[in-house]
Amino acid sequence: MTSFNSMLEKIQTVFIGILLAILLVVVSLQVWTRFVSYEPLMWTEEVARFSLVWIVFQGAAIAVNKKAHFILDVLPASLSQQTRKILSLLSYIFMFWMAYVLVYHGWVFAISGLKRLSPTVEMPMFWVYLAIPTSGIFMMLYIVGHVIELLSVGGSIQNRKDA
Repeated sequence: MTSFNSMLEKIQTVFIGILLAILLVVVSLQVWTRFVSYEPLMWTEEVARFSLVWIVFQGAAIAVNKKAHFILDVLPASLSQQTRKILSLLSYIFMFWMAYVLVYHGWVFAISGLKRLSPTVEMPMFWVYLAIPTSGIFMMLYIVGHVIELLSVGGSIQNRKDA
């Protein structure tokens, strides 16, 4: 499952890179048209904002895969390996539930965007709102991979660089 997660992460990283390039071009175009030609393009701000929304949500899913999300370690390190494994599993279950909430409510929200058009691009907001459930789906897939790794024989509790 680790190779599957790695493949998904590579796909997401390429997608984020493309969105980042779009963001850079669009914002540069906005600056150029506003301050050099004095005829700003109205659609650039909207496209930049939509790109940023997708970058943030997909980046959050990648952070789940890299185990780079916030962890508050309040329990002593002297807990047994088995107890720490159980606590990690409970943490993954809670994270999976939160990702499911993103998928379910994000999808409901995205569907509501079919009736709304963005003001300048006049694109259905569904495509912008779809960033929420897709990131939740990626998070769920990554979490399943981490749980499989945790439950496998010799599975480590954390693979964080700082752990």
